[in-house]
Amino acid sequence: MANYGANIYNSKGYKIAGIGVDIPFTLRSSGQITDANFTNFDSGVVNPGGDVRGTISVARPATEGFNSPIIFFKPINSTSRVGVTSLGGIQDRSHKDHWLIFKWSNLSITGLQYYIFDRWNNPTTGDYGMRIRDEKNTLTFDSNWPLMDLRDVIWMETGFPNWGTISGESNVTNISTKATGDLALSIPNPRTYASTSYVYYTETGWVNGSNVQVSVVPFRISSGGVGNQNNTYLRSSRTQLMIANVAHLPKTYNPISFRAISSYDSAQIGG
Repeated sequence: MANYGANIYNSKGYKIAGIGVDIPFTLRSSGQITDANFTNFDSGVVNPGGDVRGTISVARPATEGFNSPIIFFKPINSTSRVGVTSLGGIQDRSHKDHWLIFKWSNLSITGLQYYIFDRWNNPTTGDYGMRIRDEKNTLTFDSNWPLMDLRDVIWMETGFPNWGTISGESNVTNISTKATGDLALSIPNPRTYASTSYVYYTETGWVNGSNVQVSVVPFRISSGGVGNQNNTYLRSSRTQLMIANVAHLPKTYNPISFRAISSYDSAQIGG
């Protein structure tokens, strides 16, 4: 243990910089997502009733070189809701450095703000402030960094996502009424659900006024389900929804690119 040094604590009493603390999460990229970033793929799957079901709408952001990225979205309303892959959730197995983002194909996204935070040596600095270095003289904190300002973490119990009215695409659950300010949301480890019609859904969240709401978006359509996973939660453990204040952050900062998607095999995407 060091005989001297400095520690910095936030308002919740958590040490965010100092001895034995990793580099904090700071902004690595921000920008906007629109319908133009998504590609639609008709499933062409016919269910036992004879009707052709659904379209999967997918976007693939490129995040090569990122270390531990966490992506937050600021949808303006429920029509802009998206489900995003995560390190603990759905993964694009052919491109491990890429995430997949899903939306309702019949709902238009006119402007969706995203913020990606990462543990990295942020180049941002200034003429004034505080810097902290470790015993190897590696910079671990700079008060000028655009830090993640996490305002709340809401734990969601099992039984989500709310899928009761999926066919009407109005399946929305309020989980908090205390959202105030310029906020963005992240569900780092979303749950998934398989319906009786073999459509697979993943969680999403957004702020509507002072309400924090969660819902689902489709990410896979199967011709016959997987084992006994129909009409059941594939990943039903507790999970968390994170709320960050983004009022101090630039809306466009090192924006990521989006890769073109020539084909999409939803069978490669697991729950």
